[in-house]
Amino acid sequence: MRLTSSHDDIAANIKTLETYLHGDDAAARELAVGLLERGTYFIVAELNGAMRFYPSSFVGFQNNSAPKHLKNAGSGVRATTGALEKTMRALPFASVKLNELYLEYARSLGIENPKPKPPYAKARRFWLTPGNSLDLDMSEFPNAANDHPDFPEGKAAARLHHRLDRRPKATDAARHAFIHAHGHLYCQVCNFDFEKTYGTTGVDYIEFHHTVPPAETTESYKPRAEEYALVCANCHQMLERHRPWLTLADVKQVLNNG
Repeated sequence: MRLTSSHDDIAANIKTLETYLHGDDAAARELAVGLLERGTYFIVAELNGAMRFYPSSFVGFQNNSAPKHLKNAGSGVRATTGALEKTMRALPFASVKLNELYLEYARSLGIENPKPKPPYAKARRFWLTPGNSLDLDMSEFPNAANDHPDFPEGKAAARLHHRLDRRPKATDAARHAFIHAHGHLYCQVCNFDFEKTYGTTGVDYIEFHHTVPPAETTESYKPRAEEYALVCANCHQMLERHRPWLTLADVKQVLNNG
């Protein structure tokens, strides 16, 4: 089988795995869950607000499928890892926090006792994709949402959070204060600079993480500029992935230890 060579290849395989995980084909789902349970290397992508993990042994082949994978079972592990390193332009890294998220995700798929580390390896390793950089169509997988019981806020609080982060006076004030203090916009966690990376497309772009959890607010609550952290999309997802939310220092530590 030909190896993955583009983000489009990776996205196509992710769509296939999601179809297996949430479709009616029991055998295909068993294959997908088994690969995830045994895997060592994973592409990590955000889908419908959740961090999800996709094994390199499947994602690393072009246009992969259950029949193709079964036919080529046991071959190409090193090759797929190498192909993904080239495609992602990065080496996979070990991360305690990402491994914890992996274990949580595995349990959500019905793996009752996922191993803290993979068989025959010191640790799982990950490629972390920023936001929806793979251009996945979220609407195709409505079931791929974050319904984990550790998220007690519920849909009403999530909607409140959505509204809070779009109140222009507070976010504009936070933006202007940051530019006044630092001269330009960049992520307060990882220092990612949208303008530096994307040129004119990234000018004046940043995301706002509201540091007061929605569960602690009411409908009449009015956010203040100083309650916002300015972050990139990837760090934004990580900050709000757990309940209670992680702090900027928590995510910085994950990156530094990774």
